[in-house]
Amino acid sequence: MPRRTASCPTSPCWSRCSAWWAAVNSLCLTLVDRRREFTGMRHLGMRRGQVMRMVCWESALTVVPVLVLSLATTAWMALVHAVSEPGGLAGTLSFIPFDWLAALGGGALLAALAGSLLVVRVAMRNERQGLA
Repeated sequence: MPRRTASCPTSPCWSRCSAWWAAVNSLCLTLVDRRREFTGMRHLGMRRGQVMRMVCWESALTVVPVLVLSLATTAWMALVHAVSEPGGLAGTLSFIPFDWLAALGGGALLAALAGSLLVVRVAMRNERQGLA
């Protein structure tokens, strides 16, 4: 049986990276599809900063509920595991990597914000050049 390496498409690292990439890609594609909407907002008098701030809030309000649901699911699974294990809740909670989960959640939020701002900035640049 061949040994799995980090570059193997079935490794857990590969699946996490592809899930992250899919999430950022879907946010970026929805923003690209809304280019005309951003142009209309600019024609109605919104400043660039207001449009970018609105997009940041939309991205945060998309990512934060997913993070909250993920943490709630993790806590529920830890509770179910604690009930079935002889060590109890204290023993199970010591195995949950809260620092890793916080870093992953913060990274997801930053990636969503950075991707959204990049796409909106390109859309605004295209508007300025008359390409939109």
